[in-house]
Amino acid sequence: MTDTEPIPLSLNAARFFNRAAFVLLFALLVIRLVTATHFGLAWDEAYYWQWSRYLAFGYYDAGPGIALTIRAGTLLFGDTPLGVRFVPILLSVAANALIFALARRLFDARVGFWTIALAAVSPLLAIGSVLATYDLPQIFFWAAGLYAVARAVEDAKPTLLIPNLQSLIPTLWWYVTGLCVGLGTNTKPTMIFFAPGVLLLLWLVPAYRKHLASPHPYLAFALAILCLAPLFIWNAQHDNVNWIHTLNRGNRSTNAAPGRWLGEFWGGQALVVGPGLLIAELIALGYALRRTMDFASQKSVDPRYTFIAAFTVPILALCTLIALRSKVEINWCVAAHLSGLLGIAAVFTRERLRGWFVASVAVSAILSLVLFFPNALVIRPFAPLVANGTWEKVNEQYGWEVIAGAVVREKDALQAESGATPVFVAGTGYRVCSILSFYLPGQPFVPKLQIPDTRRDQYNVWTNEAALAGQNAVVALDMNRPEEEAYLRTRFASVSEPVVVDVPRPSFKGAVKSWRLYRCRGLK
Repeated sequence: MTDTEPIPLSLNAARFFNRAAFVLLFALLVIRLVTATHFGLAWDEAYYWQWSRYLAFGYYDAGPGIALTIRAGTLLFGDTPLGVRFVPILLSVAANALIFALARRLFDARVGFWTIALAAVSPLLAIGSVLATYDLPQIFFWAAGLYAVARAVEDAKPTLLIPNLQSLIPTLWWYVTGLCVGLGTNTKPTMIFFAPGVLLLLWLVPAYRKHLASPHPYLAFALAILCLAPLFIWNAQHDNVNWIHTLNRGNRSTNAAPGRWLGEFWGGQALVVGPGLLIAELIALGYALRRTMDFASQKSVDPRYTFIAAFTVPILALCTLIALRSKVEINWCVAAHLSGLLGIAAVFTRERLRGWFVASVAVSAILSLVLFFPNALVIRPFAPLVANGTWEKVNEQYGWEVIAGAVVREKDALQAESGATPVFVAGTGYRVCSILSFYLPGQPFVPKLQIPDTRRDQYNVWTNEAALAGQNAVVALDMNRPEEEAYLRTRFASVSEPVVVDVPRPSFKGAVKSWRLYRCRGLK
């Protein structure tokens, strides 16, 4: 045993950590469900909720996974924030439970408890666990896939295509893995990177290489591809716009300065888990890689660290390479941090490392609290930071009812002027259209007016601008956008000066949102 390996647990200690994990999981479920009812929707949540109202085999941005997830919740609790978030929150807690089971299987209950505790305090993992985005279903399927692979390589014995009865159940874990990859990819395209991690694990660990001669891992991957059949059908019917969009997401350099996107990517990862925990994760991954490289000399090395490295390092490395030339979204590799946090819990359990471990957890916990309760920043010396525009993301879910009320007043006033001419509400981007659809009375469909040379999205599939010709509209912009205002004046016979809707928030300086509403007459 090295000085970085966990100290073996006594039976009483194992029982303690098992009970502590159960209490923590239950507390996370309650806290997340209560939190879900106290915050308005984020932009993307409203967008995916719109998907759930128009179920399809696929969408411009991704597969149908998140739409089906949200639809299940709204059938239970209606088109409310709790309804939108209910099933994703259940999946987030289930993912934590699976990671605990995985960590306990690979190491022990103490490592399992600290893994889910780290996930609970990691800033974007914490706040993301109450938001209905496609990250939560993907994280669930990623966690389930990790557990299934661990069971497959440990339990399953390589067999012929048709296994005997005794080996049938262990062999099924390969097909559970394939199902997780397929369903997860239907939720978020980056789930497909799970498959290379499996092959890397089997190749790096000599004891696992026998599985490469078995047909079951390959048949499991075929099952994953089969799960993508609905998305293939949808793309065939829509000029492959989903595939094109997905491929183009890794080619958005916009002539940025060298290294700009690289710094932004790693800065974002420091926010995902917290700066201290990111350093701890890199140290743990370095240790896991060193243990993995020992296989080259045929030493008897614990393959658990290879498991951690295989499902973390390649994805972080790939995103780093992409970030050398293009923008990489902060959440692209969020699921890879699950095994990274497991590595922290496994390595940082010796006495000499606990000081850094405790300090890193404390910093991440504080950052998480700030994201949930940004008003706390009014305490000196942070008060100067709380200004208009400084904390746009933490105010994203605030004030939608105020804006929706102003839109209703403008629409009613324009309808009174228009007589028999219909009046509709519109936006120029998916965010505005989706939020207004959720918060306007009756939750109507809000069409999008496409600005030339700007990002396309699912609304380009839904909206038929020609059918709206001749009608009047209240068009909402979420900030001062002179180029979009100028475009509106080319599309309508007349456009009024904007009504500015400012949304203040207690403890924040100035307006946290400032929308502009235009009365537009006669869409050309």
